[in-house]
Amino acid sequence: MFVEYPTGSGSTVLTLISALQSIDPAVKECQVLILCPTRERAQATRDIEAKIGQKMDLKVAEIVGGRPMKVQEEVLKKGASLVIGTPGRTYDLLERGSLKLEHLKLLIVQDCM
Repeated sequence: MFVEYPTGSGSTVLTLISALQSIDPAVKECQVLILCPTRERAQATRDIEAKIGQKMDLKVAEIVGGRPMKVQEEVLKKGASLVIGTPGRTYDLLERGSLKLEHLKLLIVQDCM
C-alpha cells in the first residue's frame, strides 16, 4: 500500500507511531527500516522518534553517510530494532553483513518531496 501525505501534515509522527507499535521489544534485530532521502531528514525522523518512543525500551540505529561506519556497526551489533538510514549507507551496511533484515516487518521509504 502506498499513501502520500503533504509536507507538514504530521505524516512522520503517524508513520513512527505505527512503526513503533509493530516492534517486538524481545527481538533484538532490525524489525523496522525507515529509508530517508537525506541525512537531515534521517536526523529529523530520529528526533521525532526520540520524543515518541522515550518510554519504550528500544535500541534505534541512525545509519547515514558522513559519520563513522564503525560506530553505526556497533549500534547494529547491539541489537537495534528500529533503523533509520539513508539509502547509500544502508546499502553499504547490508553489503558488509552488519545490517540483517531476517526479522524485518516494515519498510518505510520516505519521499524526498
